[in-house]
Amino acid sequence: FELSIVLVFEDDRMVSENFPIKLTRY
Repeated sequence: FELSIVLVFEDDRMVSENFPIKLTRY
């Protein structure tokens, strides 16, 4: 989980599109 969160923060640009997907995975 931590690694995924770190990647998300690093890819702030992709967060907007992948944020919902990441939440769904959790």
